[in-house]
Amino acid sequence: MNTKQLKRKREHREMKEELKDRSVVVQDSKRKKQSLILSHLNEVPDELFYMEIFSYLEFESLAKCAMVCKKWFNASAQTATSLYHDTITGMVKNTNYYCVLVASVCRHFTNIQELSLHDCGFINIFNEQENAYIETVMGNLNNIRKLEIHGLRITDFACREFSRTPKPFLQELKLDHCMISDYGFSNLARNNTLSNVYSLSVTASAIELDSCKELSNLTNLKILDLSHNCISSEGAKYLSSCLQNMEYLDLSFNNIEEGFESLCSQKNTSMRKLIIVGNNIPGSACKNIGNFESITHLDMTGNPLGYEGASFISKGLKEIRTLKIADAKINSSAMIYLSEGIMNNLSELSLEGNFFGDEGCVVFQSPMFSNLKKLKLNRNCITCFGCENLACDTLKSLQELNLSFNRIKTRGINFLSEGKFENLEVLNLTSNFLPTIAIPLFKKPVFSKLKVLLLMGNRFSTCSSSSSLKDIFPQLQLTDC
Repeated sequence: MNTKQLKRKREHREMKEELKDRSVVVQDSKRKKQSLILSHLNEVPDELFYMEIFSYLEFESLAKCAMVCKKWFNASAQTATSLYHDTITGMVKNTNYYCVLVASVCRHFTNIQELSLHDCGFINIFNEQENAYIETVMGNLNNIRKLEIHGLRITDFACREFSRTPKPFLQELKLDHCMISDYGFSNLARNNTLSNVYSLSVTASAIELDSCKELSNLTNLKILDLSHNCISSEGAKYLSSCLQNMEYLDLSFNNIEEGFESLCSQKNTSMRKLIIVGNNIPGSACKNIGNFESITHLDMTGNPLGYEGASFISKGLKEIRTLKIADAKINSSAMIYLSEGIMNNLSELSLEGNFFGDEGCVVFQSPMFSNLKKLKLNRNCITCFGCENLACDTLKSLQELNLSFNRIKTRGINFLSEGKFENLEVLNLTSNFLPTIAIPLFKKPVFSKLKVLLLMGNRFSTCSSSSSLKDIFPQLQLTDC
């Protein structure tokens, strides 16, 4: 190694050490600045924060400020107590700090009328500190009118704390994804705590028989959502007692089965919307559904209704406007029963995944379907012959038609183009074995009002199909392969 190389190496080492020393100096100065700022912040009087700064912040921003230092937390708590004594709404981004601030407000001011807490993440059932804050909050809501908690665990103790005193002003209660046990909710519903509630939602918890017994006494309920619980057929029998004023009911995924018959056993003229998806309800259990004579929206997707269920529904619900019975074992015979009903106001019908084939499409020539605006027939093994039956005068009011995942091919498009779809705006033909030669058929006048055309999963030549469709529909929102 010559002298020049040694000199260069030494200079490089010296430069490295100098840079290292400079970085240390910079870091030290940053630390000094931060400590100086914090010391200055701690010296600023609380009144200044309260009067000049924090009073302009929303509750969510106050919760962030509370994380800075103890002084700021005290100032945030004072401001929140003063400004948010009526309503607290926000997302819990840092759960502990947010909850402790809410708990502080609730502890000092028990007149809160509206409280909404929404967690952004997953529930940590082992977070005892968070649970304690929620318990404090629940125990200090004596004058609450509207309470919404989403994604924060509510323990049995928190439920007992909430029901310790009557809640005469409580009207709306929403406790979704809070992992409430059956024991906890049955305690919460006691002592007339929910006697004036008209809107109740407790989803994704463990509501069972005991809770249903308590709910049977709540005759003022108009809106009830107990989806994703464990009600079962026994619990459904008790719930039938609180449905007399009910307008909206969602009991999806509760394994109700034959209990649906008991649920519909009493006359009800106020029910408008019933959602009871995925409950393994057989068609025979629908024989009392006519007691809900005012229903305009019914969703029984994922229940094995068969021809019996189709018959009871179509003959018992004359006011129905929206009917969703997808994946419900509605075969071609059941479709005949469906068309023999009195549903003359029907405007939306969903029949996905019933596999009734072309024979099931014959019934759409019935006058009962003359007011249909939306029709979903995806996954039903429909071929071109089914399209021939759909191209009838009865469906001329149709605005949306979904025929995805069938086998209509080019001939099916040809039949549809001869139909009377004067108002058709949305057409879904995803995965229907359509070749590129079918594209010119969309020039027919019947498709002139289309705004959305879905053509994914077909056998088009991408470049030619895209350019051709854009030429035919320059204004159209379309998706091809």
